[in-house]
Amino acid sequence: IEDVGAFKEVVITAQAIKRETKSLGYSSTTLDPEDLTKGGDRSLVNSMQGKVAGVNISQSSSDPGASTRIIIRGIKSTTQGNQPLFVIDGVPMTNNSSNQQDLQGNFDFGNGANAVNPEDIDNISILKGSAATALYGSRASNGVVLITTKKGNFAPKGTKRKIGVSYAANITFFQPLRLPEMQNTFGQGWDGLHRLDENGSWGPKYDNNNRVWGRVVDNSQLLKPYSASPDNLKDFFERGVGKTNHFSFNGGDATSNFYASFSNFGQDGIYPTDVDKYTRNTVALRAAKKSGIFNFSGSMNYADTKSSFVPTGQGPTVYNNIMQIPRDFSIVDMENYNAKFSSIDDYFTQYGVTNPYFSLLENGAKGSGQKFFGNAEVNAVVKDWMSILYRFGFDVENNSSKYYRAILLPNGINSGSTDDPGFVSNRIAGNKQLNHDVIASFNKRINRDLKFDGLAGLNVNQRSTNSVYGSVTGLDIPGFYNLSNSSSTPVSTEAESMRRLIGAYAQASFSYRDYLFLNLSARNDWSSTLPEDNRSFFYPSANASFVFSELLPKSSEKYLSFGKLRLGYGLTGNDAPVYVINPVYVSGSVYQPFRTFDFPLATGVNGFEVGNTIGNKSLQPEITREIEIGTDLRFLDNRISVDFTYYNRTTDNQIFSVPLSSASGYTVQYANAAEVNNKGIELLVSGKILRSKKKDGFNWNTSVNFTRNRNKVVALAAGLEKFTLGGLSTIGFWAVPGQPIGVYEGRVPETSPDGKGIVVDANGIPVAASEKEFYGNAQEKYILGLSNEFTWKGIGLSFTFDSRQGGLMFSRTADITYFTGNGIKTTDNDRKPFVVPNSVTKIDNGDGTFSYVENTVAIDADHMDDYYRADALERHNVIDRSYIKLRELALSYTVPKNFISKWPVAGIQVSAIGRNLFLWTPVDNQFIDPEVTSFGSDLASLYGEFSANPTTRSFGFSIKATF
Repeated sequence: IEDVGAFKEVVITAQAIKRETKSLGYSSTTLDPEDLTKGGDRSLVNSMQGKVAGVNISQSSSDPGASTRIIIRGIKSTTQGNQPLFVIDGVPMTNNSSNQQDLQGNFDFGNGANAVNPEDIDNISILKGSAATALYGSRASNGVVLITTKKGNFAPKGTKRKIGVSYAANITFFQPLRLPEMQNTFGQGWDGLHRLDENGSWGPKYDNNNRVWGRVVDNSQLLKPYSASPDNLKDFFERGVGKTNHFSFNGGDATSNFYASFSNFGQDGIYPTDVDKYTRNTVALRAAKKSGIFNFSGSMNYADTKSSFVPTGQGPTVYNNIMQIPRDFSIVDMENYNAKFSSIDDYFTQYGVTNPYFSLLENGAKGSGQKFFGNAEVNAVVKDWMSILYRFGFDVENNSSKYYRAILLPNGINSGSTDDPGFVSNRIAGNKQLNHDVIASFNKRINRDLKFDGLAGLNVNQRSTNSVYGSVTGLDIPGFYNLSNSSSTPVSTEAESMRRLIGAYAQASFSYRDYLFLNLSARNDWSSTLPEDNRSFFYPSANASFVFSELLPKSSEKYLSFGKLRLGYGLTGNDAPVYVINPVYVSGSVYQPFRTFDFPLATGVNGFEVGNTIGNKSLQPEITREIEIGTDLRFLDNRISVDFTYYNRTTDNQIFSVPLSSASGYTVQYANAAEVNNKGIELLVSGKILRSKKKDGFNWNTSVNFTRNRNKVVALAAGLEKFTLGGLSTIGFWAVPGQPIGVYEGRVPETSPDGKGIVVDANGIPVAASEKEFYGNAQEKYILGLSNEFTWKGIGLSFTFDSRQGGLMFSRTADITYFTGNGIKTTDNDRKPFVVPNSVTKIDNGDGTFSYVENTVAIDADHMDDYYRADALERHNVIDRSYIKLRELALSYTVPKNFISKWPVAGIQVSAIGRNLFLWTPVDNQFIDPEVTSFGSDLASLYGEFSANPTTRSFGFSIKATF
C-alpha cells in the first residue's frame, strides 16, 4: 500500500502488525508478488536470490525439489542452526529439510518452504535484526521471513459480489549450467601407458589410430579410433522440463470474502529417463467474515509432493561413475547395461566404479511428503482504540523416503567394478507444530502531538517430531527393495521428541508529530529444553526513527524528498536442543577382545545403557545482542532512494557438544562454550532513471544491493583450541578463535627450515608436512545484486545479476578430475617431464640432522598422476567460491485491453523467462557451480561439495490471465 506523496508506505512487521515504514527503527525489506513469480521458479526462496541486501541465499542443488539455504546477516550459531523463522499469515512454519548427508549416497528431497506456492503469495517482508524480531521469541534469533498470502477482498456495502479468476502457467527447460572443463589430448591409461582396465586418462596422446578397448568377452574385443570424445559428459545429460499450472478464485462482499487456488508443478531433471523428477500439488483455501464486533478468518493449505533423486557421493553413484570414464569413451554407447561389453560383469574397469546407466536405473532414492498448515483467528474490536485477537496456527507434515542400491558382486576375472551386496533403507518422519497467540492491541492518541500504539500478548508453541528408520544389507532377490529381502537382521531406530515454548510479550510505540518515533518491546520465554532454574529468559529491544526531512524547509523537497535516521538495539534468546539436560539411555554394547557384542543379542536378550553424552544442569540460553544504525534517503522527487544499515551482532553462551576425556565415562557434553560476532553493512540504492509522463511511455528502474558481513569466532570454551564443523578427515572444517566460522585445514608440502624449498621424494613428488595448516575460510568478501527493469507500450524487460565474491570451498569434483587425469589442469606443460620449482631433496645425515640440496629430479610420465594426487598438494581441491550469475531474465508483453475487450478476459501477459543463464567464476574454478553443496542447508553446507550433481540453467515461457 503506497501513498508516495505522504510517504504512507505500509509494511507487515512482527505478529502480522501493519506499520508505516517511516516509523520503523530497523531495516526490513519487502518483495511483491512479481518479484517471486517473474522468473518462473518453483521455490519462493530461490526467487529472492540477488534481490535482498543482508541475505545470503544458495541452492543446495538444482536437482528437482532440492532445498535452498537462506542465511540472514551471517552465521551466528555453530550447532543450533542458522535458518530464519518462516511465518505465514502470523503462524510459524516448520522448514526442516528432508535429506541424507552420506558420502556414499547423498540426497535432498527439499525443505518445508517448498510447500508454499509462490503464486499464492501477496508479499514477503524480511526482518533481519534483533530489534525487528524480538516479539517472535527465541525461534527468531536468525531473522524472520514474513509471508502474507493472497486473500479475497471485502466489497463496498451494497455492491454485488464479484468473482475473480486468474490463471498462470509456464513451461521451462533445463540443461547443465557448469560441467568440469575436461582435457581432450590424452586418453585411457596410467603412467603414460595405454592400459585398457584403467578408469582414467593418464595414457599416451591421441594418435587417431584404431585400437582395441574394453574387456575381452567371448574371445572378441571392441575397436575404435584412439581419439577424444569431447562431448561425452555433456551428451550423457538430457534436456529437463518443468511445467506449472495455477488456478485461483476470489470474491467478496461487504461482510465476507474468500480465496481458493490449485497449483500443479512437475519437473523432470537433466538425467536420462525420469529417475530425477519432482511433482507438487498445492491447494489453498482462505475466508473471512465480519459479524458485529467480530472478524473471523481462517486458512488451510495443503501440499503433496513426490520426488525421485539421483544420489551423489563416492562409490557406485552416477556422477562418480561418469567422472571416471576416460576422455576417449562415448558414455551414451553404454546405455544398454545388459549388452555385451557394457554389462556390469564386462565393464572395462574394476576400480570402484561401474556402468553409470546401471547406477542410474538400478540405484536410487524416492521420497514423498504431505504438508498441511494454516490458521484460524478471531479479532474482536472491543473499543475503537482496542481489539483482542486469538490466533491458532498449525503445521503438520509427514515425509517418507526410500534409498536403495542394487546387488553388485564380483564374478570371476570379469568382475564387477565394485562389491556391493545390495542395500535398502526406509524412513518415515513427521513434524507437528501447534501455535497459540492471544494479542491485545491498543491505538490511542494521547494529545494533539503524541500518539500511542501498543500490544500485549501470550504465545504457546509446541513442536513434536517422530521418525522410524530401517535398513538392511545383503539383498537376496535382485531388484526387490524391501526390508524383508535379506537373511540379515535389519537395523532399526525410532525417535520421538516434543518441546514447548511459552512466551509473554509486549510492545509500546510512540509517535511525536509524525516525525519522531520510539518503539519498545520485551519478551520473556519459558523453554522446556532448558534446566528448570534457567528455563526463563528475558530480552528487551528498542528502536527509534527520526524523519528529519519533516523539519526541513519546504523548498528542500525539490532535492531531498524524504530523510530518516534510525537506531535499533535488541536482544534475542535461543534455547537448547531437546533432551540434553540429562543423560539418556541408548542400546547397549559390550567390548570383548577381538569383537563387540551389540544389543539386542541373537539370543533375544536386550540391554540399554547410559549414553556417552553427559547431561548439563547448568545449561543457559544463547543470547544475541545486536545494534543497528541506518538511514533512508530519497532524492529528486523519489527518483533515487538510498537505504543504508550498519549492524553489529554478538551471540554468546552458544550451545554445542564439547568433547570430554573418555576417562570420565562420557565423550561429549552440551555446554555454553562459544561466542560469535557478526558485523557488516547493507546498502540498497534504487533509481527511477527514466520516468515517462505517458501511461505507455518508456520507463527504466534499477536497483543495486550490497552486503558485506564479517564473521568471527570471538572465543571458545577454556582448553578448546578449535571445534569441528564437519568436513573430511583429509581437509577439516573448523571454528577457530579469532577466525571466521568455517576455516579449512589440510596438508601442505614440507619445506626446508628456511621455508624456501619444497621437499620432494625420490621421484620428484612433493612430500606432505607432518603438521596440517589452515588454508583460509568460507566467508565471502561481499554479495552484490543488480536488477534492471524496462517498460514501454506493454513490453517489459527485466534482469537480475547476482554476485558473491571471496571465500573458499572444498570440491571433490576437482579432486576426481585431478585423480583421473580428465581435468584440463592435468595437461600443464603438455605432461612433459618437469622439476617442481624451488624444490629440494632432504638428506638424512645419520646424526639426527638433515641437509637440503637442490632437487634435479624431473617428474616423468610414470609419476605424473602421483604429482596431481599427492597428499601434499590437496590444497588444490579447495577452490575460490566466487561467482557472477545472470540470475533471472524476463521479457514480457501485456496485451492491450482494447485488443481483448470482446473476450471474457480482463488481462493477458505472456513472457519469455530464464534463470541462471550464465555463470562466471575465477580461473581456478573450472569444475563446478560454486553455489552447490552436498552437506545440507545450514552451516555445514559452506564446506563445499562431494561429487554433487551439476546445477542447471533454465529458459522457457509463461502466460498469466485474469478473468
